[in-house]
Amino acid sequence: MTRKISVFAVLLMFSLQALAQKVQSITTEFDGERVIITYDLVAGKPDQKFNVFIKSSHDNYAKTLKFLMGDAGSNVPAGNRNRVIWDVKNELPSDFNGSIILKIEAEVVKPLIEKVALNLKPLEKNAFKRKENLRIDWVGGPDDNNLKVELFKDNTLFEKLGDVTGSQSG
Repeated sequence: MTRKISVFAVLLMFSLQALAQKVQSITTEFDGERVIITYDLVAGKPDQKFNVFIKSSHDNYAKTLKFLMGDAGSNVPAGNRNRVIWDVKNELPSDFNGSIILKIEAEVVKPLIEKVALNLKPLEKNAFKRKENLRIDWVGGPDDNNLKVELFKDNTLFEKLGDVTGSQSG
């Protein structure tokens, strides 16, 4: 039995982080068993990565397509001519006959650890005694970032003092 499937690419850029990203220059080809999707993923920052999900109208966009190869899934770099191959034959029921609209969702991958530039002032002295107070002030990073406070002696971890959340003084 020959399947007849029409594929229309309606691709969206959905970003949780910023509005400067977009999907553009989208093309699709169908060879009877596979859909080949090419697109440009334009980022707002260099080296930005995305989680790219492709959904289909065959199930009312309920689930991300499973039988994908190429530039879909986790940590997809921005760039031109990104390519995804969708194995339609294995994804859709064998009796499917109709049109499909595809939707791409892309969200910015948030790094596990964000680099935060700290503006540190030199300490008033180079050595401190136990039970002597030391005030440390800093500004930077979102309120939900943790700062690990650790003491080192001769480049060796001496003592872990704990974590401090957000911008605080201690």
